[in-house]
Amino acid sequence: MKCFIYCRKSTDREDRQVMSTEAQQRLMKEYAQKHNLTIADVFVEKQTAYKKGRHLFNEMLERIENGEAEFILTYHLTRLARNSYDGGRIIYMMDDGIIKEIITPDSRFSGSSDNKFMMQIHFAMAKKSSDDTSQFVKRDIKSKLLKGEYPGFVPLGYLNIDRAGRIAPKQYDPAKQQMLESLGRPLKREEVDPLEGHLIRKLFEEAAKGIHTYKALQIISKKIGIRTRKGKKMLSKSMIQHLLTNPYYFGAIRYQGEIYTENIQHEPLVTKEVFDRVQFALEQKFKGRKRKRTFSYRGIMRCGECGCTVTAEEQKGHIYYHCTYKRENCSQRKWIKEKDLQDQIIDRLMKIMIPDEFVKHAFAKVREIHAKESQTSEAIRRKLQMQYNECQHKLDALLELKISPQNAGGELLSDEEYLKHKNELKEELSMIETQLKNHNDGSTQWIDDCEVFIKAMQNLPKRLPHATIEEKREIVLLVCSNIILTDKEIAVEYHEPFATIVNFPLAGQVPERGFEPKDWEAEAKKPELIELWQALQGSNLRPSVLETDALPTELSAFVCFSIAKNRKYPMDASLFFL
Repeated sequence: MKCFIYCRKSTDREDRQVMSTEAQQRLMKEYAQKHNLTIADVFVEKQTAYKKGRHLFNEMLERIENGEAEFILTYHLTRLARNSYDGGRIIYMMDDGIIKEIITPDSRFSGSSDNKFMMQIHFAMAKKSSDDTSQFVKRDIKSKLLKGEYPGFVPLGYLNIDRAGRIAPKQYDPAKQQMLESLGRPLKREEVDPLEGHLIRKLFEEAAKGIHTYKALQIISKKIGIRTRKGKKMLSKSMIQHLLTNPYYFGAIRYQGEIYTENIQHEPLVTKEVFDRVQFALEQKFKGRKRKRTFSYRGIMRCGECGCTVTAEEQKGHIYYHCTYKRENCSQRKWIKEKDLQDQIIDRLMKIMIPDEFVKHAFAKVREIHAKESQTSEAIRRKLQMQYNECQHKLDALLELKISPQNAGGELLSDEEYLKHKNELKEELSMIETQLKNHNDGSTQWIDDCEVFIKAMQNLPKRLPHATIEEKREIVLLVCSNIILTDKEIAVEYHEPFATIVNFPLAGQVPERGFEPKDWEAEAKKPELIELWQALQGSNLRPSVLETDALPTELSAFVCFSIAKNRKYPMDASLFFL
């Protein structure tokens, strides 16, 4: 008697306790040998039987119809079918005598009415089990979505965290786990990847410029170090597109066509403003037709009346900017020439300028004050370092006591006492570390860097008219946000630290309408101005060098700055020009 062996196991919930396909094969072959069955072929399939369309299953039935075998040997009837179509097809073939018998280790099902009735019951129970499981899964998914959690592996740039506070096994990395634990708080179920999160943010910032193709963005992603989770390969263009259009990154969840925004648990990597700008840039760049030219300020402003994006077009040798009129009843029909618009942008950039003579004298005064304060600061720093070392020593001693042989049964230090003292010492260490950061080693390098930053900022209004289209967009998007055009006039908000700089008393003053040069030294000595000047540098302008490899050569010539503790501007400060 010729038979086919059919083995199947899927990742479905109802199949998790079923033995492996290798174990099924071994058991079936032993059964065939014991009962003198001739094995015509073995079919091993790793696919769910809940839906029809299994390739190997269909091939097996076709070969049975061709007369290659008359029996099916399988571990259990549920291996053959969990849907009504495949189950009905098997019984129909038994009605026609094409399948003589289906054999399992526990039972034999022939073409008798009783056997076929029992088979129908088995198939119906399997179908009911799969239906119930499907409902359970759908309910679990819906529950997760309503709680603001993503029902599956989170996108690139994020990590799944289990209930024990550990990264999911498929994403686990010891270095990332240690960095997350150093946050000093209970971990959420979805956390930003501490190594790759900022790279995804940078890719969004590049895409928001509206000047890159998918191929260019693919090269940028490779250059800044973004790789796939599997194999660490470069992202494909389709992956770039999916990543940049995924609302998960601004704090929403898209699942099966629906967008969920309530109770979102994960931290957004980009703002909604940046995400929308990326969507507009992609729409304009890839709507199916090649643009003849790119305009400097298209796509970075919105109409003050209807909120639509401001576009640009060339008419009779002049470039004009106007509302796209995608919403009805917008009365903004006045168009503004690019030169007039650029003049207004330069005027807004002038508001962040601080007179050079004041900057020169003010920084000299800050250095003088810093030199006096640094001696006291150094003494405090040494004291804090001693406290830190002592606290670390106590932590080490606590661990040694916990794992010592004398404490095997917890007689000297119980688990509860250990955790209590450990958390107290960790909290003390964290507090001392924060204080240490506020007392640097007395170096004046940060003052020098701030001075370079301010001087570079002063040059932006002069640099803008001569910059390339790409550079113009980067300057405007770096300094300004929420740019609104109404009746040929623009209104802007400023990103930090420029919003703080604009409020400085002397900001926006130029020599011809400000103080005479001889007055600047006196101004720089005024205590109230020096106090404001120190606060401005201390809170917003302390720099840390960032990567510049992904930026154009001319732009990366300037030192990169991480300007604010919580950056809300769309790209790095490395886009300033010397």
